[in-house]
Amino acid sequence: MTKKNSTLTTNEEKKVLPVSPIVLDHHIKTLAPLLQRWVDSGKISQVNLLTGQKGIGKRAMVHYIAQWLFCSEKENLLSPCQKCSHCLKAQNQSWVDFIEISSSQTNEENLKIEQFRNLKETLGFGAFESPFKIIHIHNAEQLTTQAANSILKLLEEPPPGWLFFITTHDATLLLTTIVSRCQVVRLKPFSVTQIEKILEAHNTPKDRLPVAAKLAQGSYEKAIKLCSQEYWEIRNKFFKSLENPQNEMNLLIDQCAKTPVFFELILDLSENIVEDIITGSNINYDYKNTILKLSKNAEYKLGSLDAVQRFFLELGERIFKARHELETPVNKKLLIQEVLIPWVQLA
Repeated sequence: MTKKNSTLTTNEEKKVLPVSPIVLDHHIKTLAPLLQRWVDSGKISQVNLLTGQKGIGKRAMVHYIAQWLFCSEKENLLSPCQKCSHCLKAQNQSWVDFIEISSSQTNEENLKIEQFRNLKETLGFGAFESPFKIIHIHNAEQLTTQAANSILKLLEEPPPGWLFFITTHDATLLLTTIVSRCQVVRLKPFSVTQIEKILEAHNTPKDRLPVAAKLAQGSYEKAIKLCSQEYWEIRNKFFKSLENPQNEMNLLIDQCAKTPVFFELILDLSENIVEDIITGSNINYDYKNTILKLSKNAEYKLGSLDAVQRFFLELGERIFKARHELETPVNKKLLIQEVLIPWVQLA
């Protein structure tokens, strides 16, 4: 895959401003006390960490906070005016004092030390036209050890006028020395009702909307992906493989090995089915008969309801571990097989 020439840029392909009103209204409840404290004290935390599960808009909220900080004509204390030159530049991603560092800029899996060397070369230089120079480190769990150690010194003693915003879905994947330097804010997942409203705004097919909202488990970005035709076909293939695993499962394993993002979806679906069987939660209600048949097969094969409970609890634990192993240099095909083969045993 061809790498991009620049490893440090002030914008990415995906435009995130203005933030969706539903997303903003949800997260501002968490962020408002922090922003208000900055206003009241006149002091802004120089190193901030926004955590929360994948796909809930952490990056969008960093952009919103940056716009709010840059805005020169705030209509109220916690909202940018959306009209001044700073706001317009933010919305067009033409701001010069906002720097975003992301693995997507290099088409790499990790954030590497080279991406921070350019940043360090600007030490001694403040903002050009704004009150602050803001640096956003996106998906910081992707930092290599060398990159994390490189940035640590800057976080320990941030240059005057520099503000750092770090986002990650799991703070335990970061160096504890980095986390200890941060003002930490955990953003909350979305309710099913909120996600349904977001999906409606994306013209989601109505038959997919309620299922995707439940399957997304609080992540509106995941819900949007789940509604795509490509993902919907994978979901249907997975349930088809559960109905006839001996003939279908190997094809699914090969497809997941070629496209790891599909495997993440399979992990989600597997976890949802385990939850359906153990708790009767009926998340995948459109495949209720398939799941009921699977549960009855499990009881017949394993001999008792207690054995079925143990089997699916152990499978749930294996799925949980697989999520973390996916972020390590592991043989992904073997990992996929370990998660999917138990379903074949129930055929």
